Amino acid sequence: MSELHLFSTEQRQRQVEWLKAHEVLMRQKLLGIAYVVTSATVRLTMSVIFHFKPPPVPYTLVSRLGDAGAWAARCLDEARFSTPAALVRSQFGPWVEARGVR
Repeated sequence: MSELHLFSTEQRQRQVEWLKAHEVLMRQKLLGIAYVVTSATVRLTMSVIFHFKPPPVPYTLVSRLGDAGAWAARCLDEARFSTPAALVRSQFGPWVEARGVR
């Protein structure tokens, strides 16, 4: 989503519709979603969308990939998936290690 600068009205509506259509599957298959969005405007737009129709699983909306990695590692740890959490930390390197588990 780093190339996206602004959602159109149609894109916002499609996002809400997609979340509604896939809600059950997301609950069954996902521990959480980390959205990495570099545009502050798009993050704000997504925050508004999620205010009205939040994803059905825990999520974070961040501007840096390292923040997403740290959040994902924490979610995996909380779900007792320590091996995948360690893999995420190793893939993101010392940055995630320094951030620790929040």
